[in-house]
Amino acid sequence: MEYVTETYRLTQDESTGLIEVWPVQPNRLRKVAVQGNKLTEQPLDQADLQLQRESNKRPFFAANWAGKGLFNVDMDCGMQRLSIAKTTAQVRHALTVCGFSKAQIWEIMRVSKVVVHDSIHSYC
Repeated sequence: MEYVTETYRLTQDESTGLIEVWPVQPNRLRKVAVQGNKLTEQPLDQADLQLQRESNKRPFFAANWAGKGLFNVDMDCGMQRLSIAKTTAQVRHALTVCGFSKAQIWEIMRVSKVVVHDSIHSYC
């Protein structure tokens, strides 16, 4: 199953219920330096380009049903990822902020509860 808004694309595996939310535009790493009172953009080196490629291989956030009103959530926090349990209401709110409709979110929630997972996939 797939839904798309102006800024995000959601994919969901109907056999496992795994939700993955991807940015429509790939992440673009910017490297800046302070020169006097101004920020100037610097060229990216190979390590920067590798970091940019790696960040585009992982969703902005992913969630799977943990049971008892909770989801296992893995989310992009810039230079690192956060894995944490979130309530159904918090996941619904995040999907609303991403621009998905109430009807889409209802269907996403229904499909997500097909399997109870012990933890989120490891994206790191």
